[in-house]
Amino acid sequence: MDKESCMSNMRKQFENMKAEDFAEVWNKYDADGNGFIEGRELENFFTDFVMRNRDSSAAAISPTMLEEMIKQHMCAYDEDEDGRIGMSELAEILNQEENFKLILRTQDAKRSRKDFDEIWCKYDSDQNGYIDSAELKLFLRDLLPDSKVCDASLDKYAAALLKMLDSNDDKKLERQEMEKFFAVTD
Repeated sequence: MDKESCMSNMRKQFENMKAEDFAEVWNKYDADGNGFIEGRELENFFTDFVMRNRDSSAAAISPTMLEEMIKQHMCAYDEDEDGRIGMSELAEILNQEENFKLILRTQDAKRSRKDFDEIWCKYDSDQNGYIDSAELKLFLRDLLPDSKVCDASLDKYAAALLKMLDSNDDKKLERQEMEKFFAVTD
């Protein structure tokens, strides 16, 4: 199996992965728990996923080919170019909805009612019970204050959230929909 086929198969496997499964995989390979897959962890990650995706009759992956695959992946997903992959960088492989769920899960998405109310009122200033699509990105930035999510990712997350929750496709989210999704606690 050539490196393009291996990379394509790996992307397909991640695109169909649920956020919970991704978090489990992440924890397996981030052996030192520092929040990054780097060095030997990255080699182990790629070796395992390449081996899982290859045809049993295919030749073994050479160290050079493995190194090239890692290099290609780093070029595509190492956004801050620090030579290691953070969870949010690797999660870009996931489909948008699952990527967003993963980011929320890693940011301790449970909010108190008071915190949620303060954020909600800031963006639902006319108190009509909706946050429209233009306000949603700013809402998410406040809701995820500790994350290092760039504007492009916020756009994707806002679109994913609308896709998941906007049942009548009016590009607005009701308060009740948001409370359920963000697991607001009393």
